[in-house]
Amino acid sequence: MGLTNYITASSLFGGFSDEGDKRCYYCGACCSGNFTAKKYVKPTFTNRDIVKFPSSQFVCKNCVDSMESKYPKIKLADGEERENQRVRQYCWVLTKDEKIAATKAHISFLRDTILNPPEPPFVICLADSGQKQILFRAPVAMDRDVFDVILEDDYISVDREELKQLLDLCKPLVAAIGKVAIISDFTMSTYIKVEEYFGSLDYLEKWEKHKNKPLAKLAAWLSVNQKEAQVEYQNIKRKKIQTKNSRVSRPKETDSRNGSQCDDVGSGQLCFDLA
Repeated sequence: MGLTNYITASSLFGGFSDEGDKRCYYCGACCSGNFTAKKYVKPTFTNRDIVKFPSSQFVCKNCVDSMESKYPKIKLADGEERENQRVRQYCWVLTKDEKIAATKAHISFLRDTILNPPEPPFVICLADSGQKQILFRAPVAMDRDVFDVILEDDYISVDREELKQLLDLCKPLVAAIGKVAIISDFTMSTYIKVEEYFGSLDYLEKWEKHKNKPLAKLAAWLSVNQKEAQVEYQNIKRKKIQTKNSRVSRPKETDSRNGSQCDDVGSGQLCFDLA
């Protein structure tokens, strides 16, 4: 009786079907034994405690391909093609029909894909440092609404609606203090910067309730950068200056009843609402 095979991230990446009677050291899928662990498990590989089949002496072709340092050709999210690339240096969106590479320059593509993922089975593998072999252990998603992704070393369960709410919640803080700071330990400087930027700590207090969640870490990673966030959420001092300048430059209107001068301006009230 033959071994039961199953879909892995590596098999979606490589696309090679192997019905051999061996198990892959890395992903545990069936393999023929053409690639030995002695050759393809490098001494520098340090995650030996998390491989699927540590007793195996063999590696499947799909894992060999997924760890290639000179992969022949990859296609990026924007359509660009690159040759002889290190697979580990990219984020990947994998389905049965395609494999799309992405860098942090394609963060909007990755964000949109996670919020509106492809039909299962699919894999979303997010490399942060580009130095670790994580593709072989990325989870395969079988549901579009609740699924797991891998972000560097972390497996994160994604609820799309909750992720969307966290993205909206973290954006104003990204504008004030940046992406890294919103998931770091808050210091007195953090509170001062947010207070100075918005005139209150409302956004910070809302985010603090969620910041230690794994999904909040993913939201921060997927968020727009600080410059983009500042387009929507401006510094309160800057907005006051802009409002003041607009008032100064506005021409005086004459009251037809008594000829007096008056300024026709609104209250200038600032309002930042989260959905």
